[in-house]
Amino acid sequence: MIRRIGSPLGLGPSSLLLAAAIGAASPPAPARAADATPAGPTPGQAAALEAGARAFLAPLLAPLLPPGAAAPDLSIVPAGDHYALSLPASWLTEPNQQVTATLRPLDGGRFAVDDIGIPAQGHLAGKVRLPGGEPPGAPETAGPVRLGYSIAQQSAHAVIDPTLASPSTFFAALHGVTADTTTDGFARHDRLDAVSLSFRLQPTTDGRIDAAWTTDLDGMRYDIRLPDAARPQGAGLAGAVAHQSGTLRLSHMDRAQAAALIGAAAALAGAPTPDRTARLQALVRSLAGLGATISGEETAQDVRIDGPAGHVALGALHATLDGAAPGGALSTRVAAGIDGLAVGGLSPGLEGILPKHVDLALSLSGLRAAEVEDLAVAALAPGASTRTLAPRIDALFAPAGAPASGLPIAGIDALRFDLGPAQVDGHGTLAVRGPQDLRGTARIALSGFDALAERLRADPDLAQGAIFLALARSVARQEGGQMVWDIAVTPEAVTINGVDPRKLLQSQP
Repeated sequence: MIRRIGSPLGLGPSSLLLAAAIGAASPPAPARAADATPAGPTPGQAAALEAGARAFLAPLLAPLLPPGAAAPDLSIVPAGDHYALSLPASWLTEPNQQVTATLRPLDGGRFAVDDIGIPAQGHLAGKVRLPGGEPPGAPETAGPVRLGYSIAQQSAHAVIDPTLASPSTFFAALHGVTADTTTDGFARHDRLDAVSLSFRLQPTTDGRIDAAWTTDLDGMRYDIRLPDAARPQGAGLAGAVAHQSGTLRLSHMDRAQAAALIGAAAALAGAPTPDRTARLQALVRSLAGLGATISGEETAQDVRIDGPAGHVALGALHATLDGAAPGGALSTRVAAGIDGLAVGGLSPGLEGILPKHVDLALSLSGLRAAEVEDLAVAALAPGASTRTLAPRIDALFAPAGAPASGLPIAGIDALRFDLGPAQVDGHGTLAVRGPQDLRGTARIALSGFDALAERLRADPDLAQGAIFLALARSVARQEGGQMVWDIAVTPEAVTINGVDPRKLLQSQP
């Protein structure tokens, strides 16, 4: 749900700051401001800062480099009252391109990074790995990919405290960003009028880390063209979003596990096929071990997608995510909503009952985090199948050792949408006692039933819907001016207001 945008170089600024902050778990610390003399930085201080920077940049640059390639030659040298940083952009096909910045020591061991600049335009070329496996162990295939980008204006700055005694922050603003991607006849063009990124890393009193990312985009447009064989009518796909904003927060992260996660991600990038499974499993273990709570939200306004079958438009889209694992039991909640839904090409009757506003909230609780982690790792193993994973799946629902929150429970916390003149409101829960043992309840209420039924009967295109609505009415009960359906689920049957709908269908002529 939450979209994070890194730089066109693939080196996300938030990842850089996170690595800088947790880097004290392994690399040497950069030079402290207290070490600087009034005359300015010395070559020795620059060398110490460079050693620390190399240590935390290495895993971030690894995905951009060919397997076995040496890290780019990072340079940090004194320049008057500050340091000058330069890093060859060796991942670009153009020669002699540099990433540059100025570094200034601050009090308390902090340093400011200003005038951060990446090449205003460039190209990346590589290959996308495609699955092989026929026969097992056969070399994977790869498709060539070429990406070209340009940035009309850019500005970025940061304040970093490698000791984590105070917050670290990053902000960047880009204007007039374009990107063109091509591979095997596939072509995509993206444009952003403006994008701003901010990141804050906050140490906690108990030695953990809180992190927050925010992203704001304006004027996002894309155009996708498929290979000719896949689009006999010459059609592609285009879309636009007037404005999009998002925030993601990771709270109470384990510092050592955060460092391990970055290392695992770097090890996975460019890994040869025989090693990839083990490295992906290590990444899952590191991710699961963060011990963090997660929350986020995202909104988008004026969304439009145009394709061969017509168009879909949304006035607004919003989504939220919350997750935690108190006592080792996972608890997550996802909510999403849309307003102003419009779909082109529909008949007038169907357009009249198409939901224009939808709200949905789902939750899941009670799954034990350790068993979910074990299942994810086992599912990545060669030869994994439903049969081999069955014991671990069963363990997810075993009553023995279940956390205080009980067995896994899936919930529809809220379901609301309109159907022309009618409004639907529902909620429910489903307790999972085993793969074949589901028990739950749900309640659906509909207001404006008679007006909806009349509209369906009046339109020949909606006649089938009128038949279904009449069947639903036969098992409904009236309550406060609404039609209500109380649903109960057991391993033996599903009932609606105490009636088994299968028996109802059997009794129909």
